[in-house]
Amino acid sequence: MLKNSLYQISNLSGFKSIRRFLALCAFFISITIHSQIANYVLNGGFEDKWSCSGLNELNKAKGWNCIGWDTTIFGGFIYSVDCFNNAPSIPGVGFQYPKSGNTFYRLQSYCTNPCNSSNARNYSKSRLKTKLVANKTYCAKMYVVLQESSPYAIDGFGFYFGDDSIDSIKVAHAPLNYIPAQVNNPSGNIITDTLIWTPVSGTFVATGNEKYMVIGNFLSDVGTNLSLMIPAQSTYTWSEYFVDDVSCIPIDLPAYAGHDTTCIPGTTVYIGRTRDVGIDEACTWYQLPNMTTPIAQAVAGLSVSPAQTTTYVVKQQLWCSGIKYDTVVVFKDALGLRKQEALNDELKIYPVPAKNAFSIKAANKSFYEDLEGLTLYDAFGNKLRYEELKENPERDIDISDLAPGIYFVILVNTKGEKIVKKLIISNK
Repeated sequence: MLKNSLYQISNLSGFKSIRRFLALCAFFISITIHSQIANYVLNGGFEDKWSCSGLNELNKAKGWNCIGWDTTIFGGFIYSVDCFNNAPSIPGVGFQYPKSGNTFYRLQSYCTNPCNSSNARNYSKSRLKTKLVANKTYCAKMYVVLQESSPYAIDGFGFYFGDDSIDSIKVAHAPLNYIPAQVNNPSGNIITDTLIWTPVSGTFVATGNEKYMVIGNFLSDVGTNLSLMIPAQSTYTWSEYFVDDVSCIPIDLPAYAGHDTTCIPGTTVYIGRTRDVGIDEACTWYQLPNMTTPIAQAVAGLSVSPAQTTTYVVKQQLWCSGIKYDTVVVFKDALGLRKQEALNDELKIYPVPAKNAFSIKAANKSFYEDLEGLTLYDAFGNKLRYEELKENPERDIDISDLAPGIYFVILVNTKGEKIVKKLIISNK
């Protein structure tokens, strides 16, 4: 058997089959990895640190460093409420709370006087969690706030996403205006706020080679617009900002509430995505049928402890794309989960999207036997109407009076068990 196996592997056609199989495996692994990532920036909030001792330099934050071969180049400081205990009160710098979490980063974006060659500008590099996908559009975003002691405010903020060639840059303290940053703050949009975090954002299409992200001012000194903030220090032409919550998220990222699961009353279960900056702020959670009062805000995932079978809805609203929803059912026992999975697989809403009417379809007619009716809700949890299904479960439900959008259909059987389906209405 071993000889036969070796012969098959050494056979050319066998080799081709193996290569195709491995390529297919790599493809599905890649799909799985990318489908699990919301924010491609590693440690976008600077929260994870190698150490809390010594100097609070940027490279203490995991995944971050300055670019350039000259190891004497200064990459900026991080400030932390819980690690270095140097925030929110920063001696000689100002007062600032993080945008979220406990930590933020100090970026020197502009300096012509009295700066020297070792500290003129900072360019901060982070290796992405994995390469970006070719031809996919991404939303890049960071929050900045002007340091109180900065004599000037500027408009020069940008993102550059690139490959290993970024490591060929030897000098990173001079303006890197020759680098084609994919996202730049609009010219003339000078950020002057020293208290409220201001978003800098934009979208770009990836080539598929991007594995690093660099943030900084990619404009020349002449091309950077300035605004004097402290007249008494007008001769000192420099500007520093704090940076927090850096993210790069696919524009078509679907909402994700998690897989239907069970939770024994008195215990907890986690639903949704792993929490991360960028995606957290986009998510709001509801418990059906109440879509008016959130149960949680600004979290991509949360722990719940329902006393009975409960349906949760996550509403995702990225700044760069439309509103998306997803639902998850948490059952009080495994039997209910198995039954629900079978019903969800069998009972479907047709057509998708619907226009003037929709109906409930099931391949197995027995699934209709104890179906009692359905209740239609809009995206805000308002009950629109109830439809009886006992006599004719496959009949068309008229929706010609409803506007295009996302709705929820709750199917109920004679035992009071519920199934939640999403209804998409389009006028096309």
